[in-house]
Amino acid sequence: MKDALREFAGYLRGLSERPAAIPPERGEIYRELVRANLASLLRTQLPRTAATLGESGWTAAIEQFLGAMTQRSPYFKDLAEEFIATLNAVDAVLDLAHYEALQLEVETTTDPDTRRLAAYAHRVQQDPVIEGMTLLLLRRDAENDRVLARELSHAEYVYLASELGEPLTSSDSIGA
Repeated sequence: MKDALREFAGYLRGLSERPAAIPPERGEIYRELVRANLASLLRTQLPRTAATLGESGWTAAIEQFLGAMTQRSPYFKDLAEEFIATLNAVDAVLDLAHYEALQLEVETTTDPDTRRLAAYAHRVQQDPVIEGMTLLLLRRDAENDRVLARELSHAEYVYLASELGEPLTSSDSIGA
């Protein structure tokens, strides 16, 4: 039974042929449902990323994710991070996807005092995304139940990183 489920899961992800025990029409319906549900869930989590990639780019990214996904977490909210790890896109799209996933993390945390720092080579908080180093503090506004992003100076970013106990990476020194 376990082997049959693995074989079927491989088929659904596009990694193997349809198992002989599954009728072709039924198999295709299941494959389409998996793709449509995954695309819908990720589009909800990463709406600007999906729009930036366009329909054909988004579909290709979903297919790539299905083929490469290892699913380290059983939680739907963690799918965005796993998707980004397989995303093969230009840096601006990767920065945007990371920013949207970080917004989702701050929005869905149970700690109302959650704050996250982020450094990007693109101005991801703007639409459209443009080039330019951006240092951000994301926090949850519990009163209005939304995520706020504040642009920081380099000095503010370094200070908050030490206060929040977040390590600085080599990309954080850009613009110093």
